[in-house]
Amino acid sequence: TVPIIDLRYRFKAPTQHYGLNTPIILVNTNGSRQIFGLVVDTVIDVINIPHSNLEMFEMVMPGNLAEQVTTQAAYLAGITKFEGQIILILNSDAVLTHTEQVNLSKALGTQ
Repeated sequence: TVPIIDLRYRFKAPTQHYGLNTPIILVNTNGSRQIFGLVVDTVIDVINIPHSNLEMFEMVMPGNLAEQVTTQAAYLAGITKFEGQIILILNSDAVLTHTEQVNLSKALGTQ
């Protein structure tokens, strides 16, 4: 069993209808070692980014602007550039709260 989380719901964005072509990305969290699916709007490409190319969000964003987006920044692991594009890296551990991770592990019997 793989639980599915709609990122639109998590980020309080307007919902969309699901269909056969709705993209789902499988991720695992370091905190619970649990695999879950994330419903996303679009998948353009899947790439490997070396950890050494990842810049911490706080190091790139000016201080006053970083304070304004504190809530959203918790979901970011970092920022990188790839082929001239800026890419925001999702912190999959932040998608579920600790309580949600524990409850999920209990429900799936993986505790």
